[in-house]
Amino acid sequence: MQNSKNEKVWWQPAIEIFVQVSGWIVFPLLIGIYLGRWLQEKWGHEPWIYIGCVAAAFIITNVGLILIVLKAAKKMQKVIDESEKQVQNHKETEQVKK
Repeated sequence: MQNSKNEKVWWQPAIEIFVQVSGWIVFPLLIGIYLGRWLQEKWGHEPWIYIGCVAAAFIITNVGLILIVLKAAKKMQKVIDESEKQVQNHKETEQVKK
């Protein structure tokens, strides 16, 4: 959704990050759980394959979350830099008017 100025509504970035984080938490862990169960039933090595798959999924989840945080931090820094430029430009125009 966008407003009349062709900008994102205030809550949209938060929802985007929530969906990304939820996806990185849920999907790798579900895949790890079901893959671990399937391999355990197929090969019969009691809990070790299952635990290994869940541990691998946990590691993948953490890497994904770190990537999301780094991406969000980069976006936030960009917004901060743009707002600082706008403030600086506003100060310069105020000085020129005086």
